[in-house]
Amino acid sequence: MPIITKDGKLTPELIATELYRLGNEHASQPTCVYISQTTELGTCYTLDELRAITAYAKERGLFVYVDGARLSNACATLGCIFKDIADTGIDILSLGGTKNGMLIGECIVVLNPALDTTMKYLRKNHMQLGSKLRFISAQFIHWLQSGLWLTLASHANEMATYLANQIKDLPNVTITQKVESNAVFAILPSDTTAKLHKDFHFYDWDLATGEIRLMMSFDITKAQVDQLVEKIKAYLPA
Repeated sequence: MPIITKDGKLTPELIATELYRLGNEHASQPTCVYISQTTELGTCYTLDELRAITAYAKERGLFVYVDGARLSNACATLGCIFKDIADTGIDILSLGGTKNGMLIGECIVVLNPALDTTMKYLRKNHMQLGSKLRFISAQFIHWLQSGLWLTLASHANEMATYLANQIKDLPNVTITQKVESNAVFAILPSDTTAKLHKDFHFYDWDLATGEIRLMMSFDITKAQVDQLVEKIKAYLPA
């Protein structure tokens, strides 16, 4: 059951709004709280916010799963390591490599031993047991040991902050979310957005408001960001 939030982050209070009709056999019963770190709006849960969610969930018999496709970006923002996230009380998390430098690779980390007994079978059942999986997994060794995960994530975050600083004071441009990762959400005039689509690939996030999502890749250069900034300036109405 999705919960609408202004900044993409759940709280115990918001979770509570969906915990009703418990024990009613005619209603779906919640079993897990699913959150993304970073969120779908580019914001980042603090460690205390994660602890509050997991504590609330455990009191009510709920598991907590963290989608960590951009977990590296979150750690870069928080100044922490993966273990700090894991130690907040979550049950399972995914550690994403594909969006942070790997050719392909996502790692499922089971932190709750009670949930680990069938995981190796679920890989096959869900068609995620790749042939020669060890070659995909091997990327994690250098990525983790060398600190490459943090170098790449920090760079992407820095480029997002740089982009936001370059466009936030332009006329007819509104930054809609805090820039806490490698994402910039902004509202631009529709004509400006239409012209930008011819030069760059990005998502329209809210057609009603004109909000778009601009993601900074792990390998983007400052020169490429400057090109985007110059195009935005050129396409804005006089």
